[in-house]
Amino acid sequence: MSQSLHAPLLTKEGRRRLVERLRRLRDETVPELTAALDQSAQDPAVQADLDAVREVGRLAHLLKSAGSITEIPEDPDVVQLGDWVTVRTDEGETNRYLIVHPAEAVVDRQRISAPLAVAAHGRRV
Repeated sequence: MSQSLHAPLLTKEGRRRLVERLRRLRDETVPELTAALDQSAQDPAVQADLDAVREVGRLAHLLKSAGSITEIPEDPDVVQLGDWVTVRTDEGETNRYLIVHPAEAVVDRQRISAPLAVAAHGRRV
């Protein structure tokens, strides 16, 4: 596979969830925070909320430039972005994960990008 884990490739569901997150941030969170900042610009507690405002621009740029996971040629014997993997621990516990780009890993806990995804990426079944 020629694509690295650092290229912004998203699954269809991951893209949908990130678009919804961007919509909520842009339409709901940012206007609320802007109003609050006008009143309490010097309050240190407000600084954490500023991250949400910054995320709007980051997500918009990511979604505009991101490719689609379907652009990757599939090889059923090699773990690639968009593949589900089952991992068994030494204790016998199993967990199932979706291998995704780091930008998509924030969508839910079943989506992973590193370090487990890096270790699994490119491995044979």
